[in-house]
Amino acid sequence: ATRPPLWSRGLGDVYKRQGHGWRASWKLKDHSSDSATLEFHHSPDEWPWSYEALQYFSLDGENLCVELELRNTSESSMPSGFGLHPYFVRTPRSRVTAECERIWINDDEVMPLSLDPLPTDRNIKEGLMPEVGFIDNTFTGWNRKAKIEWPEWNAEMLMESDAPLDFLVMYAPLNEDFFCVEPVSNVTDAFNMMDRGEAGHGTVSYTHLTLPTNREV
Repeated sequence: ATRPPLWSRGLGDVYKRQGHGWRASWKLKDHSSDSATLEFHHSPDEWPWSYEALQYFSLDGENLCVELELRNTSESSMPSGFGLHPYFVRTPRSRVTAECERIWINDDEVMPLSLDPLPTDRNIKEGLMPEVGFIDNTFTGWNRKAKIEWPEWNAEMLMESDAPLDFLVMYAPLNEDFFCVEPVSNVTDAFNMMDRGEAGHGTVSYTHLTLPTNREV
C-alpha cells in the first residue's frame, strides 16, 4: 500500500507532520460547573482514516484531570500518536524536574539524531530551566511525573500521566514568555521510524484507544 502523505505545520516547515487537533476547532459536547467535554471529528482526506477525539476536563479541588480518548472510526487500523501540549508562564527561575533516562538529540531542523544520556545542560533529573537556551527535546525512560516550579512565586505543580503517555517533551523557544511540558505517546518523527522498522518510537495502530493523563496543581 502507498504510504499516505502527511501535512506541513506551515510557517516554513520543510517536513510533513501528523497533526489535526492542535489547530482545529473543537466542539463543546458537555459541561458543568467543574467539568467540560470537547470533541473533534475527522473525515478522510489526505489522511485516509476517519476518527473522533474527545477531551474530558474535570476539577477536584486544586487538581485538574484531563482524559483523552481517540476512536478510529474507519475500517482499517490507523497509526497514531497523541498527547497534551500545555503552556506555562515563563519566569527567570522557572524549573522543570522529571525522572528520565535519556534524551533525543536533534539536528538543526529539530529532527532526532541520536538517543543519548542526559547532558549537563539538559539534565532534567536535576532540574531544567527554560532560560538555559532553546529547548525542543524528547525525553525517554520517564516515570510519568514532572514537577514545575516558579521560585519567584513560591509556587509549584505536579504533572502525572498514565500509559501510553510514556515520553516527555520540553519546549522552550527563545525570547518568549512561555514554555511547554508535554506528556506524549511517541517521539518526534515516530511515523517514519515505524516505517523504517525501528523500535522505541511509541506509535501504535489501533481501532479504539483511550489515553488518560492527570495534571495536579
